[in-house]
Amino acid sequence: MQRLEKSNVNLKSGLRLAKKVITNHKKAFISSICVAAIIATCVATFIKPKYYFESETTRYMEAAPVVVGAESASRSSSLVMGFGVYIDDILVGVTEDSSKLDSTFEEILVSVSSQYADSVSKFTSTPKIVKGYFDSSLVCDEKSIKEKIISDFAEYIETKVSVTKEETVEYTIKTKYDSTKESDYFVVKNEGKNGKKTVTTETTYVNGKKIGEEVVSSEITKEPVDKLIVTGKAFENGCATGSFMWPCPYTTNVFSGYGYREDGAHWGIDINIGGIYGADIIAADGGVVVTASYDNYGYGHHVEIDHGNGYITRYAHCSDLYVSVGDKVSKGSLIASVGSTGDSEAPHLHFEIIENGSRVDPQSFRYSYK
Repeated sequence: MQRLEKSNVNLKSGLRLAKKVITNHKKAFISSICVAAIIATCVATFIKPKYYFESETTRYMEAAPVVVGAESASRSSSLVMGFGVYIDDILVGVTEDSSKLDSTFEEILVSVSSQYADSVSKFTSTPKIVKGYFDSSLVCDEKSIKEKIISDFAEYIETKVSVTKEETVEYTIKTKYDSTKESDYFVVKNEGKNGKKTVTTETTYVNGKKIGEEVVSSEITKEPVDKLIVTGKAFENGCATGSFMWPCPYTTNVFSGYGYREDGAHWGIDINIGGIYGADIIAADGGVVVTASYDNYGYGHHVEIDHGNGYITRYAHCSDLYVSVGDKVSKGSLIASVGSTGDSEAPHLHFEIIENGSRVDPQSFRYSYK
């Protein structure tokens, strides 16, 4: 009986010892799992994105896996490890091999750039490659990704086109007043000659549409020669008032402004409205008519008035001219009528203001109206 009781005591002690050992092993196992989880978290936190391919398509691959399309994948059990291509955080497609993506991006840029001469294309939002688990239905090849980017993400590709061309540098008309001469005295001492300049412009296109243009360089290759006119200083007509009158009383409608447009530089304003053909053109201010002729540079019949204060005004595409070189005109005088001569597609008045030899925006001035 005593032996039996002793055996029971030993059995209970053994069970308690075994339980203690199991508990300690369980705690150690749980601790090891926690340590592993902490290490994994730290690795995921401190691994920085890896950069590849130092070019306009420089991309990076995120280290932390993600799951895309998990809801649909749970129904079909088709999650796969892959590489998601994103532009502006929008998923383009998924590939199981990322090794060819850099060359795919380059092929896209070359394809877009080939549509223009002397051009360079780049992504405005750098393609991003994310490694993770994706629904297998999203997986496609590099060709499909290329086609989708070109068709659906063209707005993220910018192309700059460089064009170098020769332009005319117009000569400046200078008027010298001689107070010893009579009011009708008018002599051209030196005929003006236009110069030449080489201009390089850079035009930006996105998805086939022009979004901007700027002059990146301009170099004069042939200096212009000024036209010098000597006239009598004292005359009744031709006195500049220092302010401008609107040159076309028929309408104030401007349908094309000053600056660059699709067909090139436009250094004046075009005034036009229905029925304008033959309408009066008046002198914006008093001065001397220094040009009244037809030219081969696109102006057609045109008039230029030197106002003697650093300003010259030009009136182009006229149908008829009512003044001649040397005429003194006062502000508001009738000088021509609206037409469509020269490089013109419809009747209108092309009006320019030249300030100290440089054309400026006519719409930056205030006008009085007849």
